[in-house]
Amino acid sequence: MQTCAFFGHRDLPSTFSLSALYSAIERLIRDCAVSRFFSCNRGDFDAFAASAVSDFKKIFPYIRNTLVLSFSPERGFALPPDFDDWIYLIEKKVPTGYAVSETNKLIINKADYIITAVSRPFGGAFSAYEYALKSNKKVVNLLDFQ
Repeated sequence: MQTCAFFGHRDLPSTFSLSALYSAIERLIRDCAVSRFFSCNRGDFDAFAASAVSDFKKIFPYIRNTLVLSFSPERGFALPPDFDDWIYLIEKKVPTGYAVSETNKLIINKADYIITAVSRPFGGAFSAYEYALKSNKKVVNLLDFQ
């Protein structure tokens, strides 16, 4: 089973293209046999990615849309509607301020492909993008750097 993780800025620039996102996801499903997608559900890009994968489930019902949690789920946690399941990867105690970046690294290590929407060379999405490149992952960035 091939997997893909999403990383992008919380607020997307006007140059972001939903059609480019849909094309990238479809290409991975059809050409690369990706059947599991990981999203962290933290901002605009994650919401668009989760919704797009959910849309593709109508055509490819075997694909899975997994929510990646950076914090242990609290009692009464409800899975958002676009997701099939969730995963929490942190096995060691990390300071709260590092939970997101640690989660990003762990999910990059699990993923075969990465789709990003990174337009500026700073922030958490950029750090995840850099880590994915250094980890020799196959990365598709849907935005140009400003």
